[in-house]
Amino acid sequence: MSIYLVHFLQAFLPFVCITALLLPLLQWRKAAFLGIAGVVLGYMAFFIFSTNADNFYYGINCSLCLALLLTLGISFVRLKGMHEILFFILSFLFMARYCYISRLYPLLSTDFLETLAISSAGLIALGALFCFAAFVLLRMFAARWLGILAALMLLNALAGDILLKLMQDSIIETHSLLLSYVAKTIHYSFLIPYFLVSILGILGISLLFKLPHKPHKQHFLDTTYRAQNALRASLLCRASSSVALMILVWASLLYFDLIASRPIVIDAPKIVEPEHGLFVFDVKMLDDNKLHRYAYITNEGKVVRFFLLNRFADRSSPGVVFDACALCGDMGYVKQGDELICIACNVRIFLPSVGKMGGCNPIPLAHRIENDKIIISVYDVLSGSNFFSQTQQKQVFDPVSGEALINFDAPFQYSFKGITYYFANEENQKQFIESPERYVDDGAQIPYKIQRLIQ
Repeated sequence: MSIYLVHFLQAFLPFVCITALLLPLLQWRKAAFLGIAGVVLGYMAFFIFSTNADNFYYGINCSLCLALLLTLGISFVRLKGMHEILFFILSFLFMARYCYISRLYPLLSTDFLETLAISSAGLIALGALFCFAAFVLLRMFAARWLGILAALMLLNALAGDILLKLMQDSIIETHSLLLSYVAKTIHYSFLIPYFLVSILGILGISLLFKLPHKPHKQHFLDTTYRAQNALRASLLCRASSSVALMILVWASLLYFDLIASRPIVIDAPKIVEPEHGLFVFDVKMLDDNKLHRYAYITNEGKVVRFFLLNRFADRSSPGVVFDACALCGDMGYVKQGDELICIACNVRIFLPSVGKMGGCNPIPLAHRIENDKIIISVYDVLSGSNFFSQTQQKQVFDPVSGEALINFDAPFQYSFKGITYYFANEENQKQFIESPERYVDDGAQIPYKIQRLIQ
């Protein structure tokens, strides 16, 4: 959910700093009205052109570049009414840009007001509060140079987006230097809010060095004492507010960048080996309603993952499936609360449907239940080896000569009925290809323990 706060800060914190350039020149009643009008129209414009959002975003970026250059050009010149109009244009463009940035995360995904939407709106309100606090501090510091710095940083980030679009549309030619500039500009643009709020914090800390010495009261109506006390209190308030804002914004951004935005990953599976060709698990272990993940490493080094879970919290109903999806591949699943989540597409799986074919459900794994034991054949596990891509270094044997090899280092290999076999030399590979049944059969008396897929 912190994405809502981060998007707001990324969009509007530079806007707040850029307005510092116009602060001394604005008529605030007129500017406030035009600013609100710009925000409303920017919101409406995005949804009018949302069917072609990428081109709209490109147009907004180009227009914003021009508006920023104009802001830098006239920010120190008094032109009646021009600065209010420019403030309106900036409000419109920044709002439209914010709508594009946050387009994949609408507040309401249904027609009903849900708790998640309320909490997300609260985070947007918190972002607005942070930006308002930054605005107030900028007025106190009168740091117009910070507005220039914010405009230049944003112009650099916009230039990267515009150049990327031009290269994608083959309007300009690509070369290594330009690609490097675009890649670095886009990659590091997320640091702009960090930098701007850090400057505010540093400005606040610098006030501590301007604190007058604590005065001593000379008499009851000592006006100098009162004035110095008031000055100290004012400077301390601005310093503490700036540092507090820096810490809160840094904490919010770092939480998202380091924790909340990290992709979900599966826990390490427990490696298991069959006994007499069977995997046996106790049904009662699923009473904890957790996902139990296992992996079997085949003779070719393929890591085949599967997991067991209870599909109903109030009764025993084992689900046994491969940790892979026929649609999304082998990125796997995680269980959070009463939901099973596909890591690849973030789809929430209805737990009672686990073990059924179709959709984004995990692929069923054949099994049987006897005397409170879940029994899975190693051949059924091997039947899912093609669903997985991960391989692991393992000792294997040449089926022709019996020579021990490392699967990753074997010079020759050949796939037969879904199983990869490894060979010490080309001659052994040719003999196997000519008559594989001579070296692989369904019996248990295989001298080199070659497992094959039953089809």
